[in-house]
Amino acid sequence: MNILVIDSFDSFTLNLASLLRRTIPDAIVHVIHNNDFTSHQLIPLLQHFDAVAVGPGPGSPNDPGAVGIIPDIWDLPDPYLLPVLGVCLGHQSLCIRFGGRLENLSIVKHGQCSALEHDGQDIFSGLGIAKVVRYHSLHVVIPSPHDAIVPLAWATDVDVERGAKQRILMAARHRTKPFWGVQYHPESICTIGGGEDIIRNFWTLAQQWSAENGRVTLPLPENWRQQINYDDFALTRLACRPPSSPSHTTHPKQPLRVIAQAVTLHSDVSTPLLGEALLALEHERPGLDGHEFLLLDSNAEPGRFSIIGFISPTTARITYTVGDTVVRIRSSSTLIESPLAKDEDIWTWLAHYMGNRSFLDGNDASPFWGGLIGYSTYECGVATLGVDLPSRPKQSKPSPIPSTHPDLSFAFVERSVVVDRVDSLVHIQSIGNDTMTDHCPDHANPPSVEGGVETAWVKRISSFIQLITDPSFTPAPTPQPTTPVPASTQNADSSQTLWPPLEVEPPNKTQYISSVKRTQEYLAQGESYEICLTALTRVTLPRLDSTTSCESTSWRLFKTLRALNPAPYGCFIRLGGTTLVGSSPERFLSWTRDGLCQLRPIKGTIKKSRGAGKPEVTLAEAEDMFLGSPKEIAENLMIVDLIRHDLSRVVCRNGSREEVRVTQLFSVEEYEAVYQLVSVIEGRVDVGRGYTGWDVLARSLPPGSMTGAPKKRSVELLQILENSFVWPQDTFSPRTPCCDETEGGHERGVYSGVCGYWCVGGGGDFSVIIRSAFKYDDECEESGSERWYVGAGGAITALSDAEDEWEEMKIKLSSTLRAFEHL
Repeated sequence: MNILVIDSFDSFTLNLASLLRRTIPDAIVHVIHNNDFTSHQLIPLLQHFDAVAVGPGPGSPNDPGAVGIIPDIWDLPDPYLLPVLGVCLGHQSLCIRFGGRLENLSIVKHGQCSALEHDGQDIFSGLGIAKVVRYHSLHVVIPSPHDAIVPLAWATDVDVERGAKQRILMAARHRTKPFWGVQYHPESICTIGGGEDIIRNFWTLAQQWSAENGRVTLPLPENWRQQINYDDFALTRLACRPPSSPSHTTHPKQPLRVIAQAVTLHSDVSTPLLGEALLALEHERPGLDGHEFLLLDSNAEPGRFSIIGFISPTTARITYTVGDTVVRIRSSSTLIESPLAKDEDIWTWLAHYMGNRSFLDGNDASPFWGGLIGYSTYECGVATLGVDLPSRPKQSKPSPIPSTHPDLSFAFVERSVVVDRVDSLVHIQSIGNDTMTDHCPDHANPPSVEGGVETAWVKRISSFIQLITDPSFTPAPTPQPTTPVPASTQNADSSQTLWPPLEVEPPNKTQYISSVKRTQEYLAQGESYEICLTALTRVTLPRLDSTTSCESTSWRLFKTLRALNPAPYGCFIRLGGTTLVGSSPERFLSWTRDGLCQLRPIKGTIKKSRGAGKPEVTLAEAEDMFLGSPKEIAENLMIVDLIRHDLSRVVCRNGSREEVRVTQLFSVEEYEAVYQLVSVIEGRVDVGRGYTGWDVLARSLPPGSMTGAPKKRSVELLQILENSFVWPQDTFSPRTPCCDETEGGHERGVYSGVCGYWCVGGGGDFSVIIRSAFKYDDECEESGSERWYVGAGGAITALSDAEDEWEEMKIKLSSTLRAFEHL
């Protein structure tokens, strides 16, 4: 059975495709965009499909740009007529075509549940009580009586403030044609009773109609698609094929092995302290000045492992800037520019790169043997959506000239230390070539031990770790941050100094609240369901004294941030000219070597503080508050449904028995100043066919928790909404800001991107870059000051209160700013 799904650039469409595949026996589901074909091209192809589902999407059914070819489906000539199910936008388009009237809801319903009122007939045959999820701000009114459209189900909306009730059409069918529509989302994880049941009934009715009308489905031609398969996004599979450019094999695959040793961690030494000691040993002098360094620090569940990545002169550093035609690989004094092949993106290039460097003989107890560690910016993710970056200069063709600040920066780490806090083990590892000549100038003499230089390095580091973690070893005390003093952010809309000698330039309150209200206008127009509005704060920090470098200040900032805010995913990444320090609570994506992928979106916030002199909100109270808040539940639900869609691209493929699962829904987790709502979504990719979590990562960016839903349209709107947050033209910024929303944009940069690792053994783990600060070396002025950027924001929904959103942004911002105040 071939089912065609027409997607209107929504972020839930593949959930609908999975529902169809799961419910209709032997269904093969094909997904296209509503502008992939002209009507002249598509209509003749419909005789090869058994049914069509017209999916949801942003915008109005009266907007040709939003619906594409969908209206032509309702005007099919009789020879091409076939059963069609419209969902949300598809339902509205059906009803509008046959005389319905479009109106705005008095109460916008995005990610909210309603009881379904039906008579148990037609597609609701045998259906009892149903609770359905709605994502709409527009609805259709059908004049009564009506010759063409037959209403099938309703929901009653109650306007508490006005004391009024209104019945909203939730489902309908055409009186004579095989067309059905539902306003709600049957594919949502929180739809109960109106999902599989109505799909099953639709399919039964579709088969009956086809049999009664003598419709015969023709075999589907193999080459029916004119464009790349929409649901074929596998990238790492390409690593099994010959690379499209010889530059991908700059470092050809060699028969290397993992050299590793595990030692017991006898004391509770912190990972930052261990990393600092190891770096001092490696470079034979203390401190981090001038050295690139990689540390992924885990303090609590679900992060169990911490990773220290060592960078030597020969370490390959890989950078890429959106719009460039080359990938740059720097090692020692050599710079190699590897051209991107036609129709190749940076993610495919990295898949080739890692495909030549994968092996399977490491210790399974360690999640990382070696491989890529680094970050990708928010803008690098935006580029995967096909959305232009208005802040970048428009050119007739991409420029090979490198940008000052890369959008992607990774190091291929050969030497690493992995700390396992659960089993109290430290794994010392190398995947380097174990020759008798060291590639690092600091240790040029051949080792005297059995094996090569990498074996010697592993043994030397193992001995050192055993020494400094021995209970009898007493290192010099590390100063701890003083008791935090609350940041004075009450006047955050001004440019006043918060804590001498810091100069802090936070968002302007008036601008921020204005953007919140403007966001809600877009939501009311049906342009999006949820938009994650953020803003950058700039912090200018003088050196602490004449002998203190920017690098050592960065390290102090990281240790202070981790002490004040010990979230699961800490990071210190100094790579190239960029430094990132972070303490993120949110995992974006992890995947195991056998293909199990997990995403953990955080969305929904309740602050602990009730105000001066009042007790803080307890965990039990927070749980009750979340469950009683439609706004907070809706925030999380929308991102859960979005992530299910993203993960389905690789997991729920035709011929696969795997399904995306929500293993944890709406759990409350406690953090330093807030409680947050967390969900967990999992699915297994087919490693036997060459897929890995990288395939999921490459097509799930930017993180949905940082964009909103639908993702693409939300990102397009954010280009406008966040453009108002600009600094004066004569100052530095991640990109030159521009007040003309049609010509420029204020970029997020590293903030709300992702950072983490991809192991040569196949696993990976990336977190969302929030509760973080980043800086660029070229913005360190001659006077000695340095400029850092701190991002914060929140999800805006139809239920948001502008003042509350401002307060939430300040709370998140202050959790990072406090670290600057305690340097």
